[in-house]
Amino acid sequence: MSILPKAMPNPFVSNNLKNIGCVVLCFGIALGVFFTKFLVPVIPLLIGSIAYFSTIKLKNITFKEPQKIAELNDGQVLLEGTVLKLEEEINSPYFNETCIGYLYKEIEYIPIDDGYNDDVKSIITECKNFTLSTNSGNITIKGNGLDLKQLNPRTHNEHSLKPDINDVGHVEHLLKNNDQVVIIGTAIKNIYQRLEIGKKDNEPFFVTTKSKIETQKISFQVLKRLFPWMCILYLVVNYILFFAPNKNIPKSDVFAFVAIFGLPVLFVVFWVIGKDKKDWFSQVFQYLASVCILSSLLSFPLIILFYMIELEFYKIYYIFISVLSVVALALIFNLKKLTAYNNQHEKIKEKS
Repeated sequence: MSILPKAMPNPFVSNNLKNIGCVVLCFGIALGVFFTKFLVPVIPLLIGSIAYFSTIKLKNITFKEPQKIAELNDGQVLLEGTVLKLEEEINSPYFNETCIGYLYKEIEYIPIDDGYNDDVKSIITECKNFTLSTNSGNITIKGNGLDLKQLNPRTHNEHSLKPDINDVGHVEHLLKNNDQVVIIGTAIKNIYQRLEIGKKDNEPFFVTTKSKIETQKISFQVLKRLFPWMCILYLVVNYILFFAPNKNIPKSDVFAFVAIFGLPVLFVVFWVIGKDKKDWFSQVFQYLASVCILSSLLSFPLIILFYMIELEFYKIYYIFISVLSVVALALIFNLKKLTAYNNQHEKIKEKS
């Protein structure tokens, strides 16, 4: 068990994350093809800016308290309550479950060298209109355009013994009568001038659960705690890259393999030793596992890039040590808070 809580995906930011991935890939190719270490300071700023502006709206919507029905106006709303059927229920296509809405995906698992690629073969979704019963009253939710992928999935995998036929997975996200949910959407007046919650243009419209909202809040709190340390690391790396005095450190061919593969191996070892244990000895190994995996994630692309552009070895060495040191300090100075966040996340998982 790591001291860092796990973030939960959100449909509202999925497209933005794809855009961020495309930007990172394009800049990575540019860095590899056109020797330029001067883009290194630009990429984190660019990625950070895109991520900030992509998630700020999500944060403003999902982190506010659920609104009262009587206080609703036209615009984005967040409501929490119980799903009540308003129309005849339907059956899901694969598990044949009675529900108000479903999202079904058929996924083909294509073997690759280090695992599988998921290829979504088909997506079917349908959702009826329903009533959301809250502490302050009831309101109609329009089913058309409601994103259900935040609901807990039910999965069945079909394993093939034939080498020319891949495994297939069937996944359904179901919205059922009497489910406790959180709805994020747009309040719109119908032809009778009564407010309903529905889809408007490109505004977010999805159903999730209170536990997932709470987990999102924890993720943002963790980022907020670690952000100053990210800034420190950014400044240290760029100082070494551009201004560090020359040091006579013998070049080591083994260093790259140790730096790239050593930390993930140590992470697995420390994680196995400290997994699911609460004594202080195990918590030390949980801390070390967190340091290893975060340092590996941060240093891996830098080391690959710097070897590609043939950066001076002493700079690569110092940058790796800097990443390891700043991550270790960041986690140890925030250990109490991060542990509390993790415990909070574990309680949320138990409730859900």
